[in-house]
Amino acid sequence: MNATKHSVAAAAVIVIFGAGILVGLWLRAPHGAGPAPLNSPVASIEQRWSGATLEEYQRRLKLTPTQTETIRPLLRETSQKMAEMRGDLKTELHAALRSMNERVSRELTVEQRRELVSLIREKQAQRETGMK
Repeated sequence: MNATKHSVAAAAVIVIFGAGILVGLWLRAPHGAGPAPLNSPVASIEQRWSGATLEEYQRRLKLTPTQTETIRPLLRETSQKMAEMRGDLKTELHAALRSMNERVSRELTVEQRRELVSLIREKQAQRETGMK
């Protein structure tokens, strides 16, 4: 196989994988106005953590209403930082996976590349159904 065909096949794998990531992120993003309730399936991990932590603090530490209102923004701020960190990590993980798949693709035959594309799509579908 010549280098041009090899490059086109590798680029196709990357494009398909990248498109899957974008669609997965879009499907996962909340598409409404305002924050989701803490028991909502679209509430972020960080929102649920913040709410649960505040509830535990109120119960275990017997916070006064003033303390609760002072602590609530601190938990929100921390949960926002955690969400940013999780987003950065997700970006880095996706980049590492794209790089790995591109490098693996270089070692495969045309038939194996087709199967790799199928495998990547299956894994994406599994992740998407696992997120719901």
